[in-house]
Amino acid sequence: GMFIQNAVQVDYFPTIAAAANDTDFDGYPDDWTAMDTGNNRNGLELDVCALVFGNATTADPGCPDSDGDGFADINDPFPNDPTQSTDQDGDGYGDNPNGSFPDAFPENSEQWKICKSRLHPTDPYHSRHKFHRNWARLSRQHPRK
Repeated sequence: GMFIQNAVQVDYFPTIAAAANDTDFDGYPDDWTAMDTGNNRNGLELDVCALVFGNATTADPGCPDSDGDGFADINDPFPNDPTQSTDQDGDGYGDNPNGSFPDAFPENSEQWKICKSRLHPTDPYHSRHKFHRNWARLSRQHPRK
């Protein structure tokens, strides 16, 4: 069992010799024991946020992940949107093309949406259209998140 009455120290990973401590009880070990060989960790990763319960699994395991997408809130530009977790160009639109508010140009912060308007068939990105340049500037200053 996990709890032994009158025990001096509790081993939260009794079947894994490389790990023993889990201060925040989230299933990620705080540190490796002296018996750690690097090959006996059974797939465990150290808890990046050892004093705070967390459910992040992908990046920064053991840290809080509000939207449950696997990415810790501390490194997730969309901590409350489970469909987006990265924004390469920092424009406020997510890189996942199937997520909410997707970025059609994830590596270009100047553009994020392809316009399918018939008004500008030769310039679908409206790079030369004054209204759309102003919209782009204002949208970057106040991105939708």
